[in-house]
Amino acid sequence: MHIRENEEVIIFKNDKDYYSIGLSRKDRNNQIFYGYFPCQFKKGESVANKTRIKLKNAFISFYIKDDKTMPYLMILNYEEIKEKENYSKIKDEMENLPFWNQ
Repeated sequence: MHIRENEEVIIFKNDKDYYSIGLSRKDRNNQIFYGYFPCQFKKGESVANKTRIKLKNAFISFYIKDDKTMPYLMILNYEEIKEKENYSKIKDEMENLPFWNQ
């Protein structure tokens, strides 16, 4: 994932208030794979599940868990994007992603 200003991503939130960004990519055979990457927001920020945002300021950080480096995207500033007509299709396709569990 390239982190660019104005990059549009979908935020997923589980019942423990952990966040992930939905990702997709194609392999050499043009088969699409879906995945996720953990993310966090500034203290006090809350985003609803399946919210589409435009990144304004974010960086990759990490914490240590069981002597392993656990990376995540720290989102400092973003803009919420209103739903578009074809957005419903994207949400439905990504709905079955496994969710990152800490």
